[in-house]
Amino acid sequence: MPKLWCSVPSDAQDVESLRVIRNSCREFMTSMTDEISPEVQAKWWVGSPIFRGTPLLFHLLTEPNPIGFGLLRVQGVMWLTGGLLPRFRGVGYGAPLFKTLIALSLGSGLEPWLRVRSDNERALKLYRSLNFSAERQSRVIVELGAEKFEQITMKYMQSWSCAV
Repeated sequence: MPKLWCSVPSDAQDVESLRVIRNSCREFMTSMTDEISPEVQAKWWVGSPIFRGTPLLFHLLTEPNPIGFGLLRVQGVMWLTGGLLPRFRGVGYGAPLFKTLIALSLGSGLEPWLRVRSDNERALKLYRSLNFSAERQSRVIVELGAEKFEQITMKYMQSWSCAV
């Protein structure tokens, strides 16, 4: 499988790629499930003090455009968010994307946390395989149209090994 590499969005085309990828993932979001317009995206991602986070684009050498996004947001801990374009889901790219986000979080000295919808079994399986543990299932309700879902808050449980 080709390796992923990441970059920080640096121009209008990158910002638009970020918007398209994020909107393709909105059905799995735990907040802000509305489609984001180019105008809103420009406010949030182009040097706005309103938005507090570091967005990343994930690429494959075999693809001309980014295939995924990641977001690191500091609020006492490091909150992770990420997603892939539909045709790249379920084929092994989620793990390296989130491993990169975890490494960046730990490298900054902050604990990685994330939120996931309780009905997103694929993501829950991935996060558990990466050593995330459910801290609590909140009463926060995610609404997407007429559907409502609970969200689960998960904390990264760093594994330690000791050689004796």
